[in-house]
Amino acid sequence: MPLLFLIDGIDEDEGNMRKLLDKLLAIGKHPNVKLCLASRPGPMIQALFKNLPSIDMVDYNQSGIEQYINFTIHKFQPRLELLDLDGMQEMILERAQGVFLWVFLALEEIVAACVNGSTALEIKALLQNLPQELADMYQRILDRIPSCRQSKAAITYVLVAESPNILTLASLHSTLRFLAQITQVNWLNLEGLTDEIFLRKAQCYYGRIA
Repeated sequence: MPLLFLIDGIDEDEGNMRKLLDKLLAIGKHPNVKLCLASRPGPMIQALFKNLPSIDMVDYNQSGIEQYINFTIHKFQPRLELLDLDGMQEMILERAQGVFLWVFLALEEIVAACVNGSTALEIKALLQNLPQELADMYQRILDRIPSCRQSKAAITYVLVAESPNILTLASLHSTLRFLAQITQVNWLNLEGLTDEIFLRKAQCYYGRIA
């Protein structure tokens, strides 16, 4: 029976990269196996896979990323009027290497700095100092969570990561109420909240949970 394996993020492997790539190449030689691998470009990956069919996602999502950058930046253009917008866009595109998520996280930082009153030069310096690896971007976000909210952030992360189904605000409400009973911690000041009020409050606090 033919098998197709779709594997993303092979460049994020923290073990023996060469051993992993050799194993994938060996598996791909099986007549009934097809591999579709996704990775950011790297010297070893490019060298070992140079003779195999490939596509560069930058060729396909560059225009979409440019549109998203322009849309986001120009919403705040009055605050960024001293900044070379074209230069910043080029810098974002170059550092993102076609990774849309990196662009999103970088623009989140830029917008937050803009809202907090940072100058154009400060925002440009912020962009230059952003880590290029996604793992480092995530760590940067975690490091900025105030200590008073770290326990709530940890609980929220576990709930989302371990939920067997899509986590709705209603199920989150029930779970946090249960946690409040067993931990004596009143998450989000739940006492007396109706489901409707909780949903509005949680949407403000958690943002993107459905």
